[in-house]
Amino acid sequence: MRYFLTVSLVPLLSFLAVAAPTAPIVTPVPLYPGQCTGFPNWQRSPDDITGSFYLTLDQVDDSSLNGLRNSISAITGPGGQGSRVTFTTERDLALPVMACKKGVVAENYGSAPSPVTFEGIGTSYQAYYSTAGVNLQIYTHEIGGVQQDGTFIGVNNITTWGLTLQSGTIENTYDYYTARLLGPDSGPLGAREVTGFVKPVGL
Repeated sequence: MRYFLTVSLVPLLSFLAVAAPTAPIVTPVPLYPGQCTGFPNWQRSPDDITGSFYLTLDQVDDSSLNGLRNSISAITGPGGQGSRVTFTTERDLALPVMACKKGVVAENYGSAPSPVTFEGIGTSYQAYYSTAGVNLQIYTHEIGGVQQDGTFIGVNNITTWGLTLQSGTIENTYDYYTARLLGPDSGPLGAREVTGFVKPVGL
């Protein structure tokens, strides 16, 4: 059984990554909040922009998922048709890339690129192609006060994701993993849900 730390005296900054047999217990530390500086391929200029990068799974309970890359999956909700960030099981597919400008991550193609933001769904956050949510944020991880290698994606000082396999459909041809951020109020993991981190990788 997995537990989340919900004691009110412990700040959210010290939120522990979901306790799992293979997952490290980490403290997420914000890296240049509200800026693009911490993202891959940052370009030193007044425009605060980056070159292209993608997202990949890292340190997943099931290590065979490490390295799966972000994809786009269709979803239909009360507001109509939309797109969310998922992680495809097909490692050789062309992948959608992202870039950051003035603290906002968006798809890096087309004349009017859509931002990628977190939106609350029930008790969790998922990343959507939408202007309505919270901007992606980047963090480093510390264990016992020692900074670890790499940078990671999250929001509100939470960087642990729950990943659930979904079968391909007419709209989404390949199998993929949905990804939700796990916080103190996210509820229990699903029967097939595993946990891990998401890291940006420069192209």
